[in-house]
Order: sequence, then C-alpha cells, then structure tokens
Amino acid sequence: MTFLTSEEINLLSKVGFIAVALRDKIRALAIFSLLKQLRPNNALPVIGMALTWIGVKEPIYAIHLLEKTVLQDENEQFIVSIYLGLALLLDKKHKESRRILNLVLKKMNEKFQMNEYENKNENLIANDSVIEAYEMGKELLNEINKHNLV
Repeated sequence: MTFLTSEEINLLSKVGFIAVALRDKIRALAIFSLLKQLRPNNALPVIGMALTWIGVKEPIYAIHLLEKTVLQDENEQFIVSIYLGLALLLDKKHKESRRILNLVLKKMNEKFQMNEYENKNENLIANDSVIEAYEMGKELLNEINKHNLV
C-alpha cells in the first residue's frame, strides 16, 4: 500500500476543491472519498464532498452525508455541524438550520469560551479551523434571524 505524505495530501485536497469550484462532481467526490479513507477522522474530506453536492445544487445529499458523519474529534465534529447548518439553510430548511446552528454554537461557546478565542487550558484552545467555522456559523445564524427565515 502506498502512503501519501502530508504535502501530497494537502495538494490532493487543493485539487479536490478546484474540482468543486469547477462543479466537476465525479472528480471531486472521487478525490474526497480517497481523502476520507486516508484521513477518516478529519472533517475536510466530508466538507469537500458536502460542498460538491451544494455546488451542483443538490444540498439534500450534503445534508444526508453531514447528518450521518460522526467524527471522534469533537472539534472536527463542530466543523461538520456548522456545514450541516449551511446545507440545511441552502435547502430552505431554515428552522432546522437555526436549531443546529444554535446548538453547535452553544457547545462551542461552552467548550472554548469563543468570545475570548483562548483559554488557559491548552486542550481547550480553538484552532483556526474551529474559529473560522464558529464565525461562519454566527454569520449564517445572523442571516437567518435578519431575514426572519422560518
């Protein structure tokens, strides 16, 4: 079995996101499926597949994928949950999107005290990906509330 270096996996991820941007569903899903096998507890391959479905205007498949994804790392799961909120919003399931986003943002706040972005306990410091997901979740929730989407 051939193993890829971290640099090769990073390059493959970038190629996958290029395929997403080009709406090349077959190649994007193939790349992210491979990455999922290589990094089963990482949110990135799942997010790549979800964005593929969203990009081809089939968010229901992204929803199914994100709902069934359970990652061991709680931080990675937070990221998946934020993207689930996005997919639900794009599928016009505003009430469910609001519920998911409220729940995950509350959990993230409790764990990381996100308003401060840092915590004295090294294990509870949010990494950049988690902070970005948190900010995205807040923005999505603000849009739902601003437009009073139900």
